[in-house]
Amino acid sequence: MEKGESKSERFVRIAESRVNKIIKMIKLLGNLSGSNYEYTSEQIAHIFSVLQSELNHARMQYYETKKKRRRFSLVDTDEIPGALEAYPDLFLMLSDGSYLRAIAFDHPQNPALNVYLGEFASGKLRQICFVEEKQGKESENELCIGVYQSNSEETVYYEPYRAERNNKNDGEDM
Repeated sequence: MEKGESKSERFVRIAESRVNKIIKMIKLLGNLSGSNYEYTSEQIAHIFSVLQSELNHARMQYYETKKKRRRFSLVDTDEIPGALEAYPDLFLMLSDGSYLRAIAFDHPQNPALNVYLGEFASGKLRQICFVEEKQGKESENELCIGVYQSNSEETVYYEPYRAERNNKNDGEDM
């Protein structure tokens, strides 16, 4: 700690430095996309899923005391704990210490966005709702919403989402 520096000032100084270093490294990682390199889509998916997972874990450290260290490897793909780690996701901390986690599944035949409720104390993560594209004939694909109840494995609500299209150009969002 520099002389006369508060903990808050030290945090700002070190966080700014570290974030700038990370941004520089991310840009260097992006440079690997050039024609001088050969890679598979699986390698790229693994790289970015592990990076997203590590960002999520770093964020979680601000809310929990347990710290886990893992080493990245393109060879050992078993590092990713479960299928949920392999897709883009977002965390939202709730006031009671639990969190919401939204995960985007980009399967070509069944794209979906699932929302889970997580608890730090128990380590439980349970699905509470989802939005999916229900495949039909090409012109009949529907966006459907499903909701679970805490005491049931089955959906308690599942309906197509049908937004009314407003043909007026009055500046309102659709």
